[in-house]
Amino acid sequence: MQVKMIANTKDSALYTISKNSSIHEAITKLTEFKIGALLVMEGKTVDGIISERDILNVCSRCQSDNVCSIKVSEIMTTNVVFAEMDDDLMEVMEVMRHRHIRHLPLRSNGEVTGMVSMRDVNSTLLDAMSDENEQLVNYITGRYVT
Repeated sequence: MQVKMIANTKDSALYTISKNSSIHEAITKLTEFKIGALLVMEGKTVDGIISERDILNVCSRCQSDNVCSIKVSEIMTTNVVFAEMDDDLMEVMEVMRHRHIRHLPLRSNGEVTGMVSMRDVNSTLLDAMSDENEQLVNYITGRYVT
């Protein structure tokens, strides 16, 4: 099963923010769109990614009342890992698990096309396993229709 199975079934909106934006602007976008991460982009160039976890980490360490004025560029993750549309979902899940990340930007032909979350991956794999289990039970019990 490939990543494109998720991309074909979910909202393809690409939520982005500028690296010069404030943390407050990032929080506003995350809550407005009910998402967990934003791609930090200038034009078509990905500069990084900022997640809820990044914001919480800086808030927990901050000694200043001006945490909301900190720039996205100061806390974003710059070593962005991407998933390609033809990547195997199990491999994508392993990358996310080993790197402790919950959001991966999607690329197709070198262009960023969206974002996939750990929830998307888990849900898709669970649905596939449930379908397979149902088919196996039907086969074993003789209810399998050819």
